Amino acid sequence: MSDSLTTKLLITFLLLMFCQNAVAFEEVNLESFNTVTTEFQENIKTYTDAIKDAATRLFWTLLTFSLITTGIRLIFVEGNVQTFTGVFVRLTITTGVFYFLLDNGPAIGADIIDSLAAITDDRKVGPSELFTMCSSLSVKFMNLISEGNLGLFGSLMLALPCLFFFYVMAMVVVRYGVLYLTAYSLCVLGVFVLGFGAFGYTREIAVNYLRNILSYALQLMATILVCNAGFRILERLFNSVSELDRPVVVQDCLIIVFTGLFIRGVVETLPNVVGNLITQTGTVKDPLPKNAGNSVKHIMGSTLRQAFRKVAK
Repeated sequence: MSDSLTTKLLITFLLLMFCQNAVAFEEVNLESFNTVTTEFQENIKTYTDAIKDAATRLFWTLLTFSLITTGIRLIFVEGNVQTFTGVFVRLTITTGVFYFLLDNGPAIGADIIDSLAAITDDRKVGPSELFTMCSSLSVKFMNLISEGNLGLFGSLMLALPCLFFFYVMAMVVVRYGVLYLTAYSLCVLGVFVLGFGAFGYTREIAVNYLRNILSYALQLMATILVCNAGFRILERLFNSVSELDRPVVVQDCLIIVFTGLFIRGVVETLPNVVGNLITQTGTVKDPLPKNAGNSVKHIMGSTLRQAFRKVAK
C-alpha cells in the first residue's frame, strides 16, 4: 500500500470518526514533549568535552601560526620595541578573552539565552502547555459538534476547520520546540568555531558564535512572548466556548481558525525580525511583503498546501 493511499485512508478515518456522535474526545497532553527536549539537551551536553578539546587544539594551532607570522612581520617590517610591546599586549589580551570564551562558551551561551528568555516567560508556557491548550480547545469543539446531531455532512463541515486549527497550532508548537533546542544546541556545538579566535584573519568566525547566540536568544524571547500571548487568547476562547448555551456554528469554528493563522503568522515573522537586529546590519527592511493585505491569504494557502499535499492530486 502506497504512502499516499495510506494517508488518504487515515484522514478519511479520522474525519468519519470525528463526525460520529458516539465518539468521546479526550484532550492530548504532551507533557512528554518537555521530557524529550530535556533528554535531547542532556545528550548534546555529553559531547561538550569532545567538542571543546577539538576547539582547544585548533586554538593553539592557530595561535602558534599567528605568533610565527606576527614575529616575522615585526622582525622584517616593523621591527622596534614599541611596536613589539603593543602587538604582544594586544595579542595576549585577545588570546586570553577568546580562550576564556572557549573554555566557558556553553555556560555563557546558555546564561545569555536563559536571561533573555526569562524576560517574556512570565507564565512558564512551554511547548507542552501550549499544545495541551490547543488540544483542549479542539476537543471542546469536537464534543460540542458531536452532541449537536448535525449529521455526517454538517459535522464534517464543522470538524474540518477544527482539524485545520489543530494542524496550524501544532506547527507553531513544533517551531517553538525546534527553536528552543536549536538555541541550546548551538551553545554546545558552536563552541568549536571559538577556536578560530586565536588568529586575526579567522577571528570573525569566532565572533559569529556570540552573534548567533544573541540572535537565537532574541528569537526565542520573541517566540515565548507570542506563545504566551497566544496561550492567553486561547484560554479566553476556551472559557467562552465552555459557556456556550447554543449549538456550535460555522462562525465559531472560523474564529479559532483565524486565531490560529494569526498566531502562526506572528510567530513566523516577529522572531526573525528581532533576531536579524543582531545578525544583519544596514538599512532595516520592511518585514511584511508589499502586498500586506494578502498576507493572511498567503499563510492560509501555504498551510493548506502543506497539510493536504499528500492528499490532493
